[in-house]
Amino acid sequence: MSLHLLLEMTVKELEITTLKARVKLLEDREGGGIAQSGDDAPIKGRSLDEGEEAAKRVSDDIEEMETVLTSMDVASILTSRGVQVVPTV
Repeated sequence: MSLHLLLEMTVKELEITTLKARVKLLEDREGGGIAQSGDDAPIKGRSLDEGEEAAKRVSDDIEEMETVLTSMDVASILTSRGVQVVPTV
């Protein structure tokens, strides 16, 4: 398996994880999760904030991986001598 394909699969897995976290967050906010008692509410609210932070970190990681993959593609094309002349506008 090529490095590019492995990284693409990793990016897709991270996207799926992010989407699952967002769905859970929305379900919890809309009351689709466990009912909160007065004692549990602050703990539950804090865990939702932590979930949002985790989802943001995963999203940032995905963007960074996409940038790296794009850079790798460009470097691969340039080093393979596949581009002989770069047109200018």
